[in-house]
Amino acid sequence: MNKGKTKFKSRLKRINPVDAVIAIIFLVSLITMAYLFVGVVLSDGDAGQDVSAKPVEFRVVISNVNTERLGIVTDEISGTAECDFLKIGDVVYNQDGTAQLGKLVSIDYRVSTASTGYSDSEGNLIYAECPGQIDLILTVRGEEKENTLTIGGQSIRVGAELEFHTHSYFAKGKIVSMDREVQ
Repeated sequence: MNKGKTKFKSRLKRINPVDAVIAIIFLVSLITMAYLFVGVVLSDGDAGQDVSAKPVEFRVVISNVNTERLGIVTDEISGTAECDFLKIGDVVYNQDGTAQLGKLVSIDYRVSTASTGYSDSEGNLIYAECPGQIDLILTVRGEEKENTLTIGGQSIRVGAELEFHTHSYFAKGKIVSMDREVQ
């Protein structure tokens, strides 16, 4: 009976090389997971944000907005407009509200014009002002991810139609310009 006990004790003292390799792999993976977890927790939520995001401003024109009906006040000297439904600093979201496109940094305007159907002597169409109508020019500052011209999952390019909303306003406009060299 003593022989059986000594065999068992001698097996406990020997370490199988395969078991040692498995134990080392397990420890390394455990330490790696702990390091990654601590890195995410200590980063204050910045782990999901792209470090390569660059600020970009784009201008959207909303055509033929009725100033009387919406209570828009225009300043002819500065070219800016004030309205109750849009404020500088409002967050602008994509059409379905799932992604933020940026923040509204300026609200400008120009008087809306329409073709008269007539041409001048050089063949150019003649345009006339539309009374009580303006084109709102909204400047939005967002963050472009890795030079893809995509902000908040929305393709941003000059000439593209853009449907967006703020907390109190839904609009459809056309992107007329972009500035990728924003400080």
